Amino acid sequence: MRAKNYYCYLGLVISLFLFSSCRTSSSFQKGISAHPNSMEYLMDKKPVEKQDISLFVSMGKENGLRDITKVNKTSFYILPLLVYYEAVGKYDVNPGLDCLQEDPNIFFLNKLLEQGETDCKYRLTNNLKSFDYKLDLTIDTIEIQHYLKSVEGVVANPFFATNYWTTLVEPRILRTRVTYALFDKENKLIIKNKIAVSREMINLKIHDFVFYYDITTFTSEQIGLCIKESINQLILELNQLHLLPVSASSFIDEPDKHSHD
Repeated sequence: MRAKNYYCYLGLVISLFLFSSCRTSSSFQKGISAHPNSMEYLMDKKPVEKQDISLFVSMGKENGLRDITKVNKTSFYILPLLVYYEAVGKYDVNPGLDCLQEDPNIFFLNKLLEQGETDCKYRLTNNLKSFDYKLDLTIDTIEIQHYLKSVEGVVANPFFATNYWTTLVEPRILRTRVTYALFDKENKLIIKNKIAVSREMINLKIHDFVFYYDITTFTSEQIGLCIKESINQLILELNQLHLLPVSASSFIDEPDKHSHD
């Protein structure tokens, strides 16, 4: 019986070594890419009185995110003790579009139009045939980076054996910057501004071997909240403008603050 337990113990230790050596940056990236998640967030309903002035909203295609998540293994080591073996890998993770179920630009535009129904005093539209003003939007950057520490361990002796996994995700960077420009129907620039948002994020600890879904969920939720803050600020600044119908005047006043960098 002792010999059987010993071989079981030896097999688990060997498996840990083999498995840990295969946990490459590429395997991390592929695992993350295979589990995209949604940026969806809850809407805050704050109805405002509407004015009969429409803004046609157009969105650029840039957003600053790479297509594929980049994972860089920064260190790897094994702690071999008598009854305790632990493999520790450390990685820098730069999430890409493959983490997300939606295109960030389309998501931003749809959420702006949806939230504009209740929060913006002007009618935001994507109907090019009928509008008073044109609002051009560009997502200059979505910058996000995580530090990831993966621990895979085995506690074993000739009588019993067990294994465990722990992954710590420590956010380092999350910021977005959006540029908007408002034009009249003659394409004369009325106002141009940038909206910069950064978020403080708490660490995420995962006690599960299959953790890729948790990472993409965490990433997509945080990007979604950044987009929400950007939309809130954009609508606030639009509501501070005093626009009149084109037949009367194109522009009277503008927001007091022009930069949020």
